[in-house]
Amino acid sequence: MNVRDASLASHDADFIVEAFDSTLVPLAAMGSGAMWGSQPFSQKDGFVEENLKDVATSERYQTTGEGDALRIFIAEIEVASPAATGAITPHDAGQDVPGLRYRTAEDGKRYVSVGAAFVRTNWLPGHVRGQFDKEEKIRDELEGKKEGYVYLDVIVTDYRTGRYRKGAGEALIRRAKEYGVEEGMQVLYVDAWAGNEKKLNRFYERQGFLVVGDFTFERTDKPAWLGASTICVGTVDETPMKISHTRPVHKLRVWYVEIPAPPLGEGQ
Repeated sequence: MNVRDASLASHDADFIVEAFDSTLVPLAAMGSGAMWGSQPFSQKDGFVEENLKDVATSERYQTTGEGDALRIFIAEIEVASPAATGAITPHDAGQDVPGLRYRTAEDGKRYVSVGAAFVRTNWLPGHVRGQFDKEEKIRDELEGKKEGYVYLDVIVTDYRTGRYRKGAGEALIRRAKEYGVEEGMQVLYVDAWAGNEKKLNRFYERQGFLVVGDFTFERTDKPAWLGASTICVGTVDETPMKISHTRPVHKLRVWYVEIPAPPLGEGQ
């Protein structure tokens, strides 16, 4: 699994929208349809334009360090060559699948995009800030925190890619942790939907996340979104790290992982 920075030239904004759309039917089938609803993201007002803007913002920050501190990462997997044997899918036979997003690297290798993650520096979403006067655990962890952390704002995988998306979520979380270390941050935060028996929460816990607290996000003319905050301890290159998770859904849970300073002498 390869993880790279998103770019407009690779049509990654289009891929992200398509990946979101791909999740709706599978989520409904597994009992998690309430997480993102049933309306295709591509049909939501401003969603396509917002992703184009975000990818441009990420590229600018990556190359110049200017503008909003957002990095978007794309998980991709190498596609087999036409000479591959034992082909069981078009990918295995070296054929592109219509609708999926491919790119050819400078070394000639061919990749298909399978997932994306948005990571922001020293930023919290409004639905989390709105819990400070309601949830003591979340308030104690996050209120007044202005710097020293990164936030996993979005993580999504493309269900159209089938088994090729396996491991994409884990790879993107690893990259988010590494990015936090690169930026000298102490904490990585993220949130997730806590419905459907907290199945998504257990995924994050398998990555080393621990719970901070649960909360409910009220929405106008819609069922309340249940959220969870989880706290976890993980490692990045043998370095202990503290990560947090927060995201708006019916039930939510928040997690964190600490990123300690590197040993004296390193990076000096």
